[in-house]
Amino acid sequence: AESNLEWVMLASQTMTFASDDDTDAIARTDIEMPFLSGIMFVNKPPGWATLPTKQQLDDPNNATYPCLSDSVKKWLGVSKDGQEMMKRALDDEQRFFSFYSSQLDGKQRKKWDRKAEKMQEKLETFEPRPCHRLDIDTSGIVCVALTPYALRSCNMLFERKSLGGADDSPSSVGVQKRYVA
Repeated sequence: AESNLEWVMLASQTMTFASDDDTDAIARTDIEMPFLSGIMFVNKPPGWATLPTKQQLDDPNNATYPCLSDSVKKWLGVSKDGQEMMKRALDDEQRFFSFYSSQLDGKQRKKWDRKAEKMQEKLETFEPRPCHRLDIDTSGIVCVALTPYALRSCNMLFERKSLGGADDSPSSVGVQKRYVA
């Protein structure tokens, strides 16, 4: 099944940093948004596990269900497009941490620099992973984080799903899922 996969690149062509006018507003909010370059969206077919199943973890040769997470990691590691995507994600994130830190002062900068340092430590052992799951028999789009910061940011957005509202206030930002039968 995995050999029949066709990877189609759909990537953002732009990256926007906050303007000087926006940095105070960003510093006051607890909402963290991942860079588009730090996430990828994958169409999971039915019959695939999003993450390795318990049987696959116990016996990696057990191919009961193909694993989307393992296939994505393999593609990111061996394909030229995947390697470029990972490099861009890491470079954009590093550039963002440096830029954002330079916009802060005092306690805010120290707090942010500690967060950036922790994320940097996580990079040593981090493997790209889905931000959410879909049942094996369910097909749909899965958001995959390529960096620790992207995973953390996406997880926060998925957790906020119940706070969603009609306005664009910080408390209403979150992920809205739609299911089609």
